[in-house]
Amino acid sequence: MLIFNQNTYFKINNFHLVIKAHLGKFADVDYYKVTIQDIEQTNVNLDSNNLGLLRIGDINGGLSRELQLRHMLKESAMLSELLTFGIEKCLPIKSNQSLETNHEISKLEATNVELNNTNSIVESDSQQLVYSPKEFLSSESYFGEAWEATDDYNYLEDEIVENQNILLSSKLVLLSYLPESTKTLDTWLQKKHSPEAPLLITQQIGQLFQIIYQKGWCFFQLIPQFIQVDSTIKFFDLTNICLIGETTISIRETAYCAPEIAFNFPASEGMSAYLIGTLLYQAIYHQLPDAKQNSNFLDLQPIPGIYQIISLCLLPTIGERISLNQLVKVLGEAQQTFSKCKVQWNVASSSTIGLSMQRLHNEDSYAVQQHSSSDKDVILAVLADGMGGLAQGEVASYLAVKTVIEAPINRFNDSEDKDNQWLVSVVQEANKCVIENVDKGGTTLSIAWANGRHLRIAHVGDSRIYLIRKKILCQLSEDHSLVALLLADGEITYEESQKHPQRHILTKCIGSKETLGSNYIQTLYSFGSDSSILLEQDDIVILCSDGVWDLIPQIELAKTFIDTQNLQIAVNNTINLVITRGARDNATIIAMKCNLLNQY
Repeated sequence: MLIFNQNTYFKINNFHLVIKAHLGKFADVDYYKVTIQDIEQTNVNLDSNNLGLLRIGDINGGLSRELQLRHMLKESAMLSELLTFGIEKCLPIKSNQSLETNHEISKLEATNVELNNTNSIVESDSQQLVYSPKEFLSSESYFGEAWEATDDYNYLEDEIVENQNILLSSKLVLLSYLPESTKTLDTWLQKKHSPEAPLLITQQIGQLFQIIYQKGWCFFQLIPQFIQVDSTIKFFDLTNICLIGETTISIRETAYCAPEIAFNFPASEGMSAYLIGTLLYQAIYHQLPDAKQNSNFLDLQPIPGIYQIISLCLLPTIGERISLNQLVKVLGEAQQTFSKCKVQWNVASSSTIGLSMQRLHNEDSYAVQQHSSSDKDVILAVLADGMGGLAQGEVASYLAVKTVIEAPINRFNDSEDKDNQWLVSVVQEANKCVIENVDKGGTTLSIAWANGRHLRIAHVGDSRIYLIRKKILCQLSEDHSLVALLLADGEITYEESQKHPQRHILTKCIGSKETLGSNYIQTLYSFGSDSSILLEQDDIVILCSDGVWDLIPQIELAKTFIDTQNLQIAVNNTINLVITRGARDNATIIAMKCNLLNQY
């Protein structure tokens, strides 16, 4: 028997579980957040952060439908891993608090139900039917293609425990990992996106809907908190499905459901299309469509292409909605159209040797290269600040920039990982060139590469890469310097870092090591799971050496470019200001302003 209280510890198959919170009940399924630990580990850590999603439901309910669908789809990449499942005698939590309809269902984790604060250890004393996912998916004889709870399971019917007035129920128990809250569709929908990203996400969801429909099933609603948005879409909950033609029963409506379920309509392809239209509408307009408005729901800002897709998905008559086959096709076509949006760049640059009597050569080097084709615009900006004195720094920076600029243009592609790997490999090649040709010399190296609308960076040293968007300046590069480490460790304040006598001592540079690991080179992966930033209209990308940022604070630099319409004049004003303030170092700046053509 399993009794679910907060901090209850028990075992299912090869897993230790600790109940952390009851996330709520949706239809016939209770959702629990648990911590997971493998049973083979001798020391059980009850405070483990390995979070899991435990679901308890009726044998003939939503979890049963999910198991049938998982069996049909085998190991689909769009389904989360099912760690284990079984049938247990359970005493579910009794609570007056439960998750209601609409927006509340997408905030399950924020509505944790208070449970009895006990620390009990519970063992199951009922006969278990527990299988690993691989065993389950390969067992045709166990469930077959259309398994139902038959008379073979009569011994699992509800019963009363002897000498206790407690009603026990036989329940299906499913265990998977819990999706990270920062990577859920619920979180993703709260952020602002250009049309390209929502089209890609909804296309992937549509592909799963299409596959399920071909198997004779359809989704009639969604819980975005249990859908993960990462490199691929993953569904952690498949309980909101039913066979085509069956009536949806025992459900609660969410914000992401077909309106027909309120009237007990039989499940159909049009319900799934409605879900995709709802998701696309919210991702674009940051609000849910009002079904009562019918054809007037796009009063906000109709976007050609997207307008037609949403309209055909949300038609009030279910039989008139677009088919899933056609929907997936037009979503892909629209996504390609927006991804090929032409990017026009306005580029300005300037460099000065400065006024220092100790600097007889300009050891800064820089270059900008643009390449345009019928479907893609590429720009590559490179800046290097040489070190080593005399001509060594000048040669090192020149060779590093030359190596990057001469990298074959045909190696550019549209794979996130491969694009990032190419950028890292170019820096490694530049380092190899400096090592082989420069004795006791080195250089910083900063690269900004925009492949279409996708901006990526690669960076070593203390030159900087900035992005100005909507009058806000953001530093994309990290300072690989001693002062940056002291500041990060809290040993000095920001004000002290501005005048620290060792502020120009580097911790990383090109030419200091024979080989550079990928961790040595900073990319946008430093800030999260994405290797690129999607460019927006009027974005300004700035690369500059420390001779610029050491004398011009970020706020002042941002104001110069925000207040000056002409990009070259803003660059010239920046260099003039550096000279006015002493120009004790070489100073170089590149500025690139983005203009998106035919974008909405």
